[in-house]
Amino acid sequence: MFLKTITELKRYRVTYFKTWLYTVVKNHCLLLLRNKNNTLQLGDELPLLAEETDFFALQHNEITLTAIELCLPLLNKEQGTCLTLFYLQKKSYQEVSSITNYSMLEVKSYIQNGKRNLKILVENHLKQ
Repeated sequence: MFLKTITELKRYRVTYFKTWLYTVVKNHCLLLLRNKNNTLQLGDELPLLAEETDFFALQHNEITLTAIELCLPLLNKEQGTCLTLFYLQKKSYQEVSSITNYSMLEVKSYIQNGKRNLKILVENHLKQ
């Protein structure tokens, strides 16, 4: 993991190191957890535990997740369905296309526009 952060650091222009490092480590841990064939063995690198992360960051993430949960139903049907299948149910573009009978271009468009619209809705919700 340490070597990965060093190589990644060379690839990006990092303004806020602590935030960037947290993101790299979090993404690495999520990758480990998502890999279905990956079983952790004794001596393997273990994902960070929640206790090791910043309490306020966790609290902020919980608030954001709650806002996403409240705002997701406010999207139009197509965007909400595609976002739910792709991100929450971890379906591929092809699987989303098969399930919904939308073309691949429509699926990609609904996901891209849905992410943008969801971000706007969440930001507005958090301002209130």
